[in-house]
Amino acid sequence: MIRLVALHGTGDAYLVCALTRAFERYRRREALVVVKPEHAAVPEMFGLPYEVDEEVRRYEDPNRAAMTENLINGARYFVHPSFTSPGVRIDQLTAKPNVTQADMYRALMHLPPDAPLETPRLDFEEPSGEVIVIPEARSWPNCQPGFWPELSSALTVAGHKVTVNDATWSLCELLQRCGRARAVVGPQCGVTAVLCAARFPCRKVLVTPNLPGAWWHLPAGSPFPYAYTRLFIGETYDADEYELTDHNHLETIGAVVIALGHQRAAHDPAPVALVEAPMSPGDFVDRLAILGVKSENHLSHRDYLRYRRIYDRLGFDAVVGDLYRELVAVHQETYDLFEEMVPAALGRDELSLSSHVAAMKLNQSRTQLRNEVDRRLRGASTERKSYYR
Repeated sequence: MIRLVALHGTGDAYLVCALTRAFERYRRREALVVVKPEHAAVPEMFGLPYEVDEEVRRYEDPNRAAMTENLINGARYFVHPSFTSPGVRIDQLTAKPNVTQADMYRALMHLPPDAPLETPRLDFEEPSGEVIVIPEARSWPNCQPGFWPELSSALTVAGHKVTVNDATWSLCELLQRCGRARAVVGPQCGVTAVLCAARFPCRKVLVTPNLPGAWWHLPAGSPFPYAYTRLFIGETYDADEYELTDHNHLETIGAVVIALGHQRAAHDPAPVALVEAPMSPGDFVDRLAILGVKSENHLSHRDYLRYRRIYDRLGFDAVVGDLYRELVAVHQETYDLFEEMVPAALGRDELSLSSHVAAMKLNQSRTQLRNEVDRRLRGASTERKSYYR
């Protein structure tokens, strides 16, 4: 038997446990997980044999890690990037696109890239209807302490029953409360990653502070896109994700309150389906413009932020910036026009010719602007509509 020692945070312990069964199959060895006392709830979620060891935290000292023998064929194996060979740490790879923390742990445990992650089968109690707010996270310093009381107050005023995470709660108690909650609001951290990966039925709202330069081991130099839920195990969940800065407290609070105020159908905790496919620059800028208008109307906020971050990173010139703003204006006009046309159509009222002509002109303008973006950025493809030639 080998003892797999899980170091550092809740998310680290979760990934070790989620891969333990695969480890036993591929390595043909029985395994026992060793965790800190506060993380005992994690192996229990998976029904794994485990030990708690207060001494584990001593090995989080980088100097001790460098002096400790760590062999996958030994009796004890420390599953953490600080125990890999000196030089470039393997966790730096997770700042690259499409490389997840689960991929990192597969590599650390000498597993193939397709080794399956286990999802714990959990029984959840009847929902309490409360909103759990988690302001503190080990991995993300609480550099915006004033935000969380303001958010809690706003949610209370909006009629929600708000409970702020109590530092005296054990991880087991916190997870039990989250399992009953209507929604959980907190930064991207081990706990919120576990809520997504283990498919807790609560609504997840991730509000993560941006600390450029604070993440010394990330080549990206910023928590984003590192903070997105997809980086944890490679799945995107139906969670709301917001980037918190010094200047957007009121905007973020308003967005969270509105999001939790929507009367949605029962939340499906399973990952959402995504299709990865190429798009032309015009497609991308057009999609960003659409998402910008939807975001202004409190829809698709997360997707807008992701597209906007890509747009800013690509550094398009001023001409493309002007074309983008024109596309936003076109889509806003289209949105306003459809606000009139759709109810009229549903009410079987006769649609006016002027509304039809206006819609056609807006679509033509959109196509022309997309084509111009593709032309300027030398897109490999572009949209052509024969009836606009």
